Amino acid sequence: MVNSERTRNRLSPLTKNTALADVARRKSQGMGEKGYFEHTAPDGTTTSDWLKKAGHSFSAWGENIANYGANATAAEIMNGWMNSPGHRANILKPDFTLLGVGVYVINNRLFATQVFGR
Repeated sequence: MVNSERTRNRLSPLTKNTALADVARRKSQGMGEKGYFEHTAPDGTTTSDWLKKAGHSFSAWGENIANYGANATAAEIMNGWMNSPGHRANILKPDFTLLGVGVYVINNRLFATQVFGR
């Protein structure tokens, strides 16, 4: 869906990246298990910290997060991101070339994270 939006906007598609996907999964799981919905974890940890700790360095990165009911569809989540100026900007940022996605469901809540990189 991200690449469909990028193509529609005459941008190059993003390539799946395992390191970014791992961080996105950890972020989604952390939000669900620790009961928060913020870009910074309660202990102050950020996605940048997780990338560095895992030994990955990207010249640029961005993050989109979402929190929906457990039965949300990918289309609903994507629609929400595309209707939010900041999330849309990440999806359509020409400088990004890589993408990792993570989803976690707990207590009837779905937490989704996109992590972009270059």
